[in-house]
Amino acid sequence: MDHLVAAAFSMWRAVFLAETPRDWGTVKAKREEFLARVVADNAIAYSDDKTNRAWTVGYYLDNARLRLLAALQIAQLHHPNDEELKEVPEWLKVIGDDVELTRYEWDSAYASFCILFNILDYGTKLDPRRPPMPEPRGLEKFFT
Repeated sequence: MDHLVAAAFSMWRAVFLAETPRDWGTVKAKREEFLARVVADNAIAYSDDKTNRAWTVGYYLDNARLRLLAALQIAQLHHPNDEELKEVPEWLKVIGDDVELTRYEWDSAYASFCILFNILDYGTKLDPRRPPMPEPRGLEKFFT
C-alpha cells in the first residue's frame, strides 16, 4: 500500500502539469532551472512545479510508474494467476513528449493504480477506466 500511496501522490501532482508539450530541449532547460531553484532556495512550491512542468510532469509520472511497478511485483507474488495484472506492464511502458502521450501516461498510471489497489486491498472496487489508445506520432514503436 505504501507504493500505491506514493504513486497516488505523484499522480496528483502530475495531473495539474500534464497539459504541456515536452521536447527534449525544453525538458533539459526546465530540469536545469528546477535544480537551480532547489539549490538556491532549498524549497520547491507548486509554482516551481508549474513553471518547470516540461520536466516536473515527467518526474512525477516516472515516480508513479516506478512505484506502480514495485506494487505490481508484490501483487504478482501474492496473486500470480490474476489476469488483470497482465495489462499493467504494457500500460506503464508508454512514455512520450507529446501532450496526448502525457495524458495517456497519466491515464495508464491511474488504470494501473486502480487494478493494483483492487487486488491488494481486497474488496475495493475502483473502476480502472482503461485508457483509449492515443494516436500521436511514434506510438507504434511501443506496440509492435
